[in-house]
Amino acid sequence: MTVCNEREIKTILHAEDDDLVRKLMAKTLSRMGYMLIPAVNGQDAVAQFITHRQEIQLLVLDLIMPKMNGLEALNEIRKLQPEIKAIFCSACPEAILQTRDSLGDGVAIFSKPVNMIQLTGKIREMLG
Repeated sequence: MTVCNEREIKTILHAEDDDLVRKLMAKTLSRMGYMLIPAVNGQDAVAQFITHRQEIQLLVLDLIMPKMNGLEALNEIRKLQPEIKAIFCSACPEAILQTRDSLGDGVAIFSKPVNMIQLTGKIREMLG
């Protein structure tokens, strides 16, 4: 019998329309051992989720993005996987706070600029 000591690599779908923020997040999370699937907007996030559905354990979404915002993307993704957990990062968190109760469990909200130590702590917590 072979015992595998490697921990399972967790995969995060990150949707952010700002290239610099997206690259910084990719660099930070890959250093922590996570696999990151980037998306440039909400519509791209839904498409990436459909393609990589079996691998993705967590969503990190910007709230305000072109084509489809983060809330719309989460709603579409939850039609496919209702229990998916999500973290929203936004310069306008008031908009999401108004609908927080309708989002259900497994959702966290961070204001931009995001404190990366707090964010990575929340990611670890949500991924178990």
